[in-house]
Amino acid sequence: MKKQTLFLALGILVLTIQKAQAQVSFGVHAGANFSSLNLKFSDGEKASGSKIIPGFNAGITAEIPVWNGIYFQPGLLFSTKGAKLTNDAYYWFWGDNTGTYTKLMPSYIELPLTAVYKYPLGNGKLIGGAGPYAAYAIGGKWKDVVEGQVYTGKLKFYKNYDDMPQNEDYENFGKRLDIGLNLLAGYEFTEKLSAQINGQFGLRNLQQVNSGGEKNDAKQNTIGFGISIGYRF
Repeated sequence: MKKQTLFLALGILVLTIQKAQAQVSFGVHAGANFSSLNLKFSDGEKASGSKIIPGFNAGITAEIPVWNGIYFQPGLLFSTKGAKLTNDAYYWFWGDNTGTYTKLMPSYIELPLTAVYKYPLGNGKLIGGAGPYAAYAIGGKWKDVVEGQVYTGKLKFYKNYDDMPQNEDYENFGKRLDIGLNLLAGYEFTEKLSAQINGQFGLRNLQQVNSGGEKNDAKQNTIGFGISIGYRF
């Protein structure tokens, strides 16, 4: 009897998985990012000179029905973010005020894990959702403008300042892994085509540890929003 019950349970599990797999849809996603950095000095004072810069995102998504209009939407995206730093934000990064501005432009592989609810409206559906994201920095570049002269180089990502190579072309952006919250709202025009706007709020402080392992009380968090189009196959 126990074996029969076990086989029955396994059969139901297999059928459930097969049904879920049959309902999973995949698609592509692309759009524009508008990001900045929330910066604070070690004394807690906020740097106001961090400005928004444009970027882009593109990748693949999946949609898994959960229950009664609720869906789980994981994705895998390439995304460019960053900020333009002026005045006190320029000083926050470089430690001096000699330049006009600096642009920091890191690139990420991003994994959003979003719970979405769809509400029928008109010929389509309203979309609302929220969930965590993890973004892993794979590269980037910086641009510095000083008295009309332009200097450029690559961004590197280190938890500890002492690990940074001694190369004037490299600058440390901070920690490689970013974790945060993603919020979205949009409209699904058809079962295949949708448009959305999203906001991102980085929850992990990306500042590296100071030289000698000393704790760094400065704060560096990613913030931004994006506009995108999605198409499901």
